[in-house]
Amino acid sequence: MVEFALRWLPFGGPRADDILVTFGISTLTFARRLQEVLASDHPPRLSLAERNGLREMAAALGRPPERP
Repeated sequence: MVEFALRWLPFGGPRADDILVTFGISTLTFARRLQEVLASDHPPRLSLAERNGLREMAAALGRPPERP
């Protein structure tokens, strides 16, 4: 999941359909699980920039879409 998120990081995160096809879960569930991995006692080895980027991505994915 972290590797998937890192691949999408330069693009602002994955699209909902990419998450669904790859993991079979909603964007909100993906965001929550990514946040849990990053906050765990044994997080993956990431640079500070990667960790911060993934946290921002997870936060953005976990927010409801803005209305036009």
